[in-house]
Amino acid sequence: CTGDSVGAGWIRSFCQMDTENGELAPEMTVGVIPDYRRKGIAALLMNERYREAKMQGWENLSLGVHQGNSAAIRLYQKHGWVESGVYEEYLLMLKKL
Repeated sequence: CTGDSVGAGWIRSFCQMDTENGELAPEMTVGVIPDYRRKGIAALLMNERYREAKMQGWENLSLGVHQGNSAAIRLYQKHGWVESGVYEEYLLMLKKL
């Protein structure tokens, strides 16, 4: 263990949100460098982001994932994310907390 960062996750919020309808819900981003994928790191990062979002009082999170990233899509679905639309080459997803 070198102490180097192997992944990151964050949530960005928008000035005006209608979280009741899932519109402009805070957007979550998670990334893990390739050599460390499929080791549970993304799930750990996501679970921490969910905890933080709940502490902020948010009821929904959103994200966009490239439609060709089937591994990430499966992970998000496993965590309860549902498809909410498509924007260009991205699948938009929503999670109720």
